[in-house]
Parts: sequence; C-alpha cells; structure tokens
Amino acid sequence: MLRKLGQQEPQSWGLLVHRLAAYTALVALAWTAVMGASLSWALREEDREAETRSLTLAETLADERLLTLRWAASQRAIYLADDGAAPIDGSAASGPAGMVLGPGGVRLALVSAQTLTARIFRLEDQSFGVTGRAVSLRPLGAAGAPEAWEAEALRRFERGERQVHELAGQGQARRLRFARALQVEAPCLRCHGPQGQALGDLRGAVTLEVPLERVGGQSAAHGRDLAAWHALLWLAGLGAIALGSARLRARLRQLEAAANALRESQARLARILEATSDGYYEVELPTGALFLSPGWARRFGEGGGALADLVRTVHPDDRPRFQEALDRCLDGSALALECEHRVQGPDGATHWRLTRGKVVQRDAGGAPLLLAGVVADVDAHKRLEDQLDRVDRLAALGTLAAGVAHELNGPLACAGSNLGHATWLLGATPLAATPAGAEALAALADAGEGVRRAALIVRDLRTFSRPDERLGPVSVRAAVEAALSLARPMLAQRAELRIELQDVPLVVASHDRLVQVFLNLLVNAAQALPAERERRDQIRVATLSDHLGGVAVEVSDTGVGIAPHDLARLFDPFFTTKPPGQGTGLGLSVSHGIVTRLGGRIEVDSAVGRGTTFRVVLPRDPPARA
Repeated sequence: MLRKLGQQEPQSWGLLVHRLAAYTALVALAWTAVMGASLSWALREEDREAETRSLTLAETLADERLLTLRWAASQRAIYLADDGAAPIDGSAASGPAGMVLGPGGVRLALVSAQTLTARIFRLEDQSFGVTGRAVSLRPLGAAGAPEAWEAEALRRFERGERQVHELAGQGQARRLRFARALQVEAPCLRCHGPQGQALGDLRGAVTLEVPLERVGGQSAAHGRDLAAWHALLWLAGLGAIALGSARLRARLRQLEAAANALRESQARLARILEATSDGYYEVELPTGALFLSPGWARRFGEGGGALADLVRTVHPDDRPRFQEALDRCLDGSALALECEHRVQGPDGATHWRLTRGKVVQRDAGGAPLLLAGVVADVDAHKRLEDQLDRVDRLAALGTLAAGVAHELNGPLACAGSNLGHATWLLGATPLAATPAGAEALAALADAGEGVRRAALIVRDLRTFSRPDERLGPVSVRAAVEAALSLARPMLAQRAELRIELQDVPLVVASHDRLVQVFLNLLVNAAQALPAERERRDQIRVATLSDHLGGVAVEVSDTGVGIAPHDLARLFDPFFTTKPPGQGTGLGLSVSHGIVTRLGGRIEVDSAVGRGTTFRVVLPRDPPARA
C-alpha cells in the first residue's frame, strides 16, 4: 500500500483533503436529514398513539352511553335523593306527587329519565374531559340538532357505516371527533314513532370529542422534550462526524508524510544505485520476471526480461558453475548465491562480476518466490589480484636473485684473487717486457675489472633484495651511483645517460632504501622512452643542494610525458600509465612512502611530448647542517 501511496502525485493529496471536507459536509447533511426524519416520525407516532388511545376511550364511552340511553328509553322517571339542585329538565311530576320521603326521612325527587341521562353524561364529561351528546336525525328540540360534522356523520350512517371518527384542531386543541349510530328500538317508538320512524331505522348518533392531550397525546412540553433530545443527539452526531473527519484528515496528513518520505527514500535509493558500481536485481521466480537497477542496465546492456536472460549473459565457460550455484540457492541447499564469473559487455570486452543473492520470500510449501541480490563489477579487483600475483613473483625473484648473488660471490672472489695472482706472476717474468706479455697483462687487467664490476653488481643485488632498514648518515651520491650500476644495462639500450653528480651533504636515511627509490625512478625514466624513435633520447641524473637547505636528486627524461589528469593519481598504489605487462603500479607509491617517512618529498614536473622530471628532496643530516 505504501508503494502505491509513494506513487501518489503531491497535488492529489490536497484534492483528497478537499474531497474529505465535501464528504464530511454531505454526511453532516445526511445526519441532519435523518434526525429531522426521526423527530417527525416520533411526533407522528406520538399522535398516532394518542389517536389510538382516544379512539379506544371514545368507543368505550359510546358503548356505555348507548346502554344508558337504551335504559333511559325503557324508564319514564325515577326517584333520586334531593340534593337541593334543580332538576335538569324539571321533575317528572309537579306538586306533592313529585316529592316523597324515603327511608330515614330522606327527601326523594321524581326525575325524568332524560334528565338523569343528561346528568350522567355531564358527570362523565367532567371526569374524562370529553364533550359528548346524543343528536337526532329528526330532533325533537334544538338540543338534539346536529352540528356540521355530526350531520356529515349521520349522512355516512345512512350510507351504511356504523361508526366514524376524525381528528380536528391544531396543537393543544387537537381532538378526536367520534360518532356511533343510534337505531330506533322498541322503547324509542313512544317518542319517535309519531315522527314516522320504525323499528330499526336510523334514529341519530352518540357523538364525543376527546382532547388528545387529555388522554396522553402530544403536548407542547412533550414535543419540546422530543425536539431537545433530538437536537442533543444531532449535535453529538455532528461532533462525532467532525471528530472522525479530523482524524481522517490527520491520517491523510500522516499518509502524505509517509508517501513523501517513501518517495524521497525511493529517489535516494535510485541515486545510490545510480552512483554505486554495484547493481541491484530482483527475480520473481514463478514468472521469471527480472528487474535490474537502471544504472547497471545502461552500463552492461541488461534491463529486464527473464532470469534466463541474466544467465545467458554469463560467459559460456563460467555458465555451468553459475547455474549450479543458482540452483543450490533456489532449492535451499545453500544459504545464498555467491559466484564470481565473466560476462560479455556491449563493447565486446570481457568483464568480471561477483553476483550475490538470496531467496527472500518462499511460499508455505517452501518453494522460492523472490530472489534478490547485488551484482558487483570486480574488474579492478581482478586486476589488483593479478598485480599482487606479479608482486609476489617479483618478491620470489628478488629472493632468488639474492640467493644467486650469494652463490656467485664466492666464485667471483676466487676469480678476482686468481686474476690478481696471475697478473703478479706474469709481471715478475721477462715476458712482461715483450709486446705479447704487455698484451696479456692488459687482458688480465680487463678481466679483473670485469670481475670487480660483477662483484659490485652482486653486492647491489643483495643489498636491493635484502635492504638494511637502519637509519644513519648516508651519502646520497653513493646511493645514486649504486642505483646507476644496477640500471645501467637498461639505460644504455634506451637513451644517452647524462650524469651530473655533485658532492652534497649527508642525509639521515637507509642506504638500501634510497637505492630502491632512485632505481625505481631510473627504471620509470627508461620505460617512458619509446623503443623506436629517430632521435636519441636522454636521461639526466643530477645531485644538488636545495635552496631551502635540503639535498635534491633529479631524474629527468625526454620521453612522452604524463597527462595532467594522471598527475593527481601518480602515487596511488597500483596506478600505472604503462601498457599491460610493463609495470605493477607500485614503484612510485613505494618510493613516495619511503621519502615521506624520511621527512622528504617527491616533486613532479611533466609536459606531454617533452618529458618528465622527478625531484627527490631530503633534509640534511643535522651535524652536516651544523
């Protein structure tokens, strides 16, 4: 997921934040609509519940009133205890007959059934907070005349309905209007028979008006409570939405920061892979798909394809060994892949590589899924190995030369001694005065000089192969002459040798090490001269006093010179400008190290096509300076 986030464009994060704000507003609007609908539904449910309870009360009261009316129709009058109140519709009989004394002297008043019914209905109205009466289709008086809604109910009764109800009013005045049909029964014919009504005809209706609030309906206070609770819940929801949006926004910011960090890390990794000489590769083993870091792909002409393409780049002679190492890594018999091999580059040259890898992902069954590793260019390493091998051979050769010099030292001493003795004997005879004797003595002298020079060469070989590291006062001139004696055969074949040796102060050094330094410079000067040139090159060797009080030795040549860009690396180990096979790249590096440890320095002055001058400057021996 982070990899996908890392590919997210920077400007798209701002768009995501804006979209989140829009979605938050939409959710808030939806939440508001839900809460509004919930409040409306709750109020409707309250009204519906109140209507149901009011209808139940109205039906109960209607049933009771029908029974009361049916009973009243069967009675003409009844005696009631006189409570001092006037009869509702007058007494059933006037005069003494309308008043009697009951048991205990209680006065009883004769009251008509209609008056008693009206009083019962009024008491019920007061008890239940309802308004009710009986209306007639053909009223006997104004009290029984129907109102408009009651007349409409009577018309519906005439169409066959037996009971109707409706809601009327608003707010606290909301009420249920209820009507139940009355039919003409036998007791009713006494009054309604003369009106032409027959048994079973529609006589009228019992009507009731029940206030919804009276029976627990929706009151203003209760509505305000519902609205308040819904408002609190709405605000809580808005707060939760705002909090969730803030958390999502913070999470988006975190993801943006993570994506930016991942993008920067990927860019940094790409720069590292571009700059390093090593290449990175991944192989998806189920598909064989190969990914190779771009810098390496451009360098060696490999950029993808399959694992088989990578194997085919391996040199045919090394391919079986590489394939075996790869198979052992994939099947788990080896912890990792490590193989040094050759490849053929786009330029046609053969390069050495070191391929390392490891299976970093396997499935549940242990089958390899992903192979990852690095490929290193080890051309320089292989060259270094070759150079070290040559150094080892040179060291062995030096040891052999020291042994040969040691073995030659005895025969040379014997030959020199015998030549000297022969010269003495011949000089003591009369033959020495003859021309033949003089020629023989000259030949013996030349042979003695050759033996002496051979002895000097043997001594210098022993000195060079086994240098004395002890420091002390050393003659620079003697060290230069020893180096010249060793290098003279090579120098004589390449150039005209100019020797300008002056007497200079002694220096504190190792004689053998100075010989090594000067010999390296002389050999380099000889190798810098082309083998076939029309003009005769020169090598100049001079000793002189430095203007700062030191001792200087200059070795100059008229060779090809050194390019400016190579001067900075001239004293690096194994760096050489010579063709393959003519140098190890260690001579100048070793010489620079020796001179530096002695407190001196090596200066170089070179021009391409004109030649090079090396100047070794060493501090004087303090007693010599005094």
